[in-house]
Amino acid sequence: MSSNGRSNGLEESFMAEVDKFFDTAPPLKDRLVISQKLKEFIVHNSLASGNEASKRKIVCITSGGTTVPLEQRCVRYIDNFSSGYRGAASTEYFLKAGYAVIFLNRRGTCQPYCRSLPDDPLLECFESTNESVQVQRSHAEALRKAISNHHAAVEAGVLLKLQFTTIFEYLQLLQMIAGALRDLGPRVMFYLAAAVSDFYVPWESMVEHKIQSAAGPLDLRLAQVPKMLSVLRKDWAPLAFFISFKLETDSLILLDKASSALSKYKMHAVVANELANRKEEVTVVTPHGKTCIRREAWTDIEIPLIELLAEMHSAHIEEPQFFINCGSSNNATTTARQIFVGDEKTNTVHLSGHGSKTVTDSNQPEALYQTARVFKKPASYDFDIPQIGTYFVRLHFCAFDSSLAAAKFNVSASGHLLFSPAGKTATNCSRNSTEFILNISDVKEKFRIYFVPSPSSIAFVNAIEIFFTSSNITEDTGPHVTPAGSLRDYEGNKSKVLETIYRINVGGEEVEASSSSLWRSWMPDDQYLINKGEAQNAVPKTDSVGYVAGQATHDDAPPEVYGTAKKPKNSLSPSNLTWRFSVNKGKYFVRVHFCDIINSSPGSYKFSLYIYSNFNQVIDQTDIIGSVHPFYKDYLVEPDDLGYLNISVGPNNASADRSYLFLNGLEIMQVKNETVVEPRIDGSPSHLVLVASLVASAVAILIVLAAIAFWLQQKKKRKKSIEASEWVPMYGAFSSHNRNSDGTSSHASTFQNLQLGLKIPFVEIRQITNNFEENLIIGEGGFGKVYKGTLRSGLKVAVKRGSPDHGQGMSEFQTEIMILSTIRHRHLVSLIGYCYENGEMILVYEYMEKGTLRYHLYESENISASSAKGTLSWKQRLEICIGAAKGLQYLHTGTNKGIIHRDVKSTNILLDENYVAKVADFGLSRSGYLEQTHVSISDVKGTLGYLDPESVTSKRKISLSDWATACFEEGHIEKIIDPLIANEIEPNSLKQFCETAERCLKKDASERPPMSDVCWSLEYTLQLQKAAAEGVLLDDTTTDVSLNMPLPAVQRFPSQNISDYDLELSYTGTGEVFSQLTSDDGTGR
Repeated sequence: MSSNGRSNGLEESFMAEVDKFFDTAPPLKDRLVISQKLKEFIVHNSLASGNEASKRKIVCITSGGTTVPLEQRCVRYIDNFSSGYRGAASTEYFLKAGYAVIFLNRRGTCQPYCRSLPDDPLLECFESTNESVQVQRSHAEALRKAISNHHAAVEAGVLLKLQFTTIFEYLQLLQMIAGALRDLGPRVMFYLAAAVSDFYVPWESMVEHKIQSAAGPLDLRLAQVPKMLSVLRKDWAPLAFFISFKLETDSLILLDKASSALSKYKMHAVVANELANRKEEVTVVTPHGKTCIRREAWTDIEIPLIELLAEMHSAHIEEPQFFINCGSSNNATTTARQIFVGDEKTNTVHLSGHGSKTVTDSNQPEALYQTARVFKKPASYDFDIPQIGTYFVRLHFCAFDSSLAAAKFNVSASGHLLFSPAGKTATNCSRNSTEFILNISDVKEKFRIYFVPSPSSIAFVNAIEIFFTSSNITEDTGPHVTPAGSLRDYEGNKSKVLETIYRINVGGEEVEASSSSLWRSWMPDDQYLINKGEAQNAVPKTDSVGYVAGQATHDDAPPEVYGTAKKPKNSLSPSNLTWRFSVNKGKYFVRVHFCDIINSSPGSYKFSLYIYSNFNQVIDQTDIIGSVHPFYKDYLVEPDDLGYLNISVGPNNASADRSYLFLNGLEIMQVKNETVVEPRIDGSPSHLVLVASLVASAVAILIVLAAIAFWLQQKKKRKKSIEASEWVPMYGAFSSHNRNSDGTSSHASTFQNLQLGLKIPFVEIRQITNNFEENLIIGEGGFGKVYKGTLRSGLKVAVKRGSPDHGQGMSEFQTEIMILSTIRHRHLVSLIGYCYENGEMILVYEYMEKGTLRYHLYESENISASSAKGTLSWKQRLEICIGAAKGLQYLHTGTNKGIIHRDVKSTNILLDENYVAKVADFGLSRSGYLEQTHVSISDVKGTLGYLDPESVTSKRKISLSDWATACFEEGHIEKIIDPLIANEIEPNSLKQFCETAERCLKKDASERPPMSDVCWSLEYTLQLQKAAAEGVLLDDTTTDVSLNMPLPAVQRFPSQNISDYDLELSYTGTGEVFSQLTSDDGTGR
């Protein structure tokens, strides 16, 4: 039996168990009432706005634990207990984040807004007098808040509570909720925090009445509850966003178990928590890596957890996807659980051209191939692509009648010829899709797929898929290999279109589309392996594959590929293993997938990868970033004269074990180089007549509009208003660039990649800044002046207007937009919008009420030194450092390619109204950090004192970092402490802080810690300070006598020491050492 047949058989058996569970379960009480509540709740929240993008997101939160009844008239039961605290807390924070929440909870468990109340609020929050009952004063405020918040959520229609007790009730309710939410697609999140029973007593196997103890010991056989998680994910709500939880008592197995659940059930994220510290720390495991979240002081861990998950959900929603069922008004669901929308009823795709028709064949087993759109003239499907990046385009062709089988036509997109079937279209419709991968860099114009029939023939298509991928498939450079050996590296691959020819699961069975995050099928390798007798399949480890940030992801290949491999059969005398593929002439992009599932012993292990016989590359253990962590290698390959492409792996004599060689997967894609001219699409049979009439109508309308405009202009000249005041466009900002005669910048084309949804008209910018009123200026930096403004919505913003005399220009402007439009984090300043017109470069940010960190460190000295007002405490300074560090950690590791800021300093750290730190000013940033093995320092950016030490030569003015390092090394750290806070600093906290700073200033980059370590160390510094303030001694806290200095005696201006370090004062406003942050022009801060 084929693997596909075994898979189908197992799935049918499993679904039979699922059906049996629901068929035999006791009916759910009040089912019709619950169904009506769900319907009203969903209608209310899915129609919150007429704008599709403004519809409220809905999350179903499961909370508490299920019970397993032992009798039909239940007295005894098995309890999978959970207090429901996390579900209740998460409900509060999801509501605060703007979600509508369906709270599916166990009766009697913790409820939203009640966590601060006593266990028995009815009896403990109230007291009785002679004539009345009143709230106890100690609980009055907590009770008022709980009642107020709960009523507000319910009355707003954003909170629906549904309750369960038994496993039967829970699963029936979950099935009802999923079915009701299914049509909302990716806007739905399932946050599965309930503790669900793994075993149960089937209803028909239960005794009716109470089990009697007189009968002796109780002997039960429990059946296994079908794993509904996979059914929920694949069938009940296939487009939703799924979060599950994994709780363990053993930290050593926790992350492996979470990774296994992620792979097995295709979750978008699994929250791993250890029982002992689940309220202090969790790890979010995703296909792209692991993120550790720790609770901040005096807060709930659910705050950063929900913040992260909401960001991930937003990204999930925004991923563009189009699944079109051509020639139909009905939706079609495939065996891979994709829902294709009929092209006759969708509003998201436009069909250009006339003369098309629909043909049908209801005998086709899959609904997707029962219809086709047929074209007699050139036509196109037009898509509004909202986001630049890499896309999969799949075209489905099923020639179910003779006219379709004889069709001759071309398919093109973005000027590239994609497909020219000429008899290649499938007739059995079993494998009938052609897949292309391309990079879309222009989203201003519609993305069009053209179908052009040959003379006297037709074109047709059954279905179209277009969807975004974060996978870096269209690598822009890599080795160029020919049968004769290696040429120089190829370049410019991102501008090419790739057509998938082979996708091979080496050492494993067929992987069906339903098992892949990108609906891709992977075929077994045996038919392509030349020396089958020399190879064997490795023991599968699909549950152990661990994806690591910055390396391969689920989008690159699923665990079913990375968890299987071919290896040599003869371990004593291993031979090369070779795969041969038949290809046409041309060039091929080859991706080779590796994941070490065969070795667990330490040592120097390596083997060789061959393409033909004249090119080889050593695959070293240093490339393999750890056991069962996947990665890949990319090549551009030209086939030999016989039309074959050979890939081999072989032993390496320098390896600790010559039998150490393996291969997990292969992808071979043809580079499509043939370009075409986009065809003309006729609007209608009377196209010319229509155009002539439209032109005549347009001319008449323009004459009328011109007359009205002239009259309004004359009237406006007589009015005195703000629009008549003088303002000067910043054309100087483009003085280094050519300008066309029509006043547009030659850089206009570079803005095709920017997020057009963030664009704000210049006239609106002038309104919100009162025509750039001087009184509204709140700052000035390297880009230009910053104005305070207020949008029409009431949102306060900071408006940064570019100026040519401030140093920064077009490059920094574009970098700022490109980076901030794609990232969101609590500790990064958010970009609200931008303006690029009339010669202006303007950026609009969220307004940070407390200004820059620099102001609070330096300018606050203008306030009386005897007053603490305006001075940041040591605790606040540590919290600001932690916030900035978390923002930088996200830039380094939380994005696909990694971002280095290159200008972190006190003026670029802003504080909101609660003194929460946010990193700002990304104009000098550089992306692609995670893809580089070395970051060049030839083009150093930033400010002295803030650059990494290896980037700066010795012949320069001394900076704050140099002076602080010298003080630390000589044991005089008290010299750099701000005397206004000297009394409050705990010595051990200061010591930990200084040691962290000292490690960050190491000359050798390899000795400096990653930002994750810096974050941890700073948080520990803060804990040391808090522990001292509260009189608590931490386990590893010791007092260092050398740091027990008389802090109150510190001098404010240690000018007598400045000469010791040849420190040149550059900030004339004060003589403080804190001000000595100098760049070449003395302005760096």
